[in-house]
Amino acid sequence: MQKVQLSREQGLALIQKWKASGQSIKEFCNEQSIPTHRLNYWKKKCIEVSTRVEGASKFLAIDLQTTTGSPQYEIQTPGGYLVKVYMNIGISELMRQLS
Repeated sequence: MQKVQLSREQGLALIQKWKASGQSIKEFCNEQSIPTHRLNYWKKKCIEVSTRVEGASKFLAIDLQTTTGSPQYEIQTPGGYLVKVYMNIGISELMRQLS
């Protein structure tokens, strides 16, 4: 296998793809032709990133539910997550809540 350096975004996207596959690490890596240590490295990096948060107060409690219709806002994070806001809220209030 050829050694390829992944960017942070590529590594996080790889972890998301693995989680969505429902496969074991070994099965996923064999299918993607990547060494298992690479996926384990990025898995560890994701855990480190999630534990570096300074204070849980920066997070908002949200109620996840299935919603139909079009979202009022869509926010794409650098890590590749897509946050859809369906509630009727002004942009200034949304920005205040997110800061």
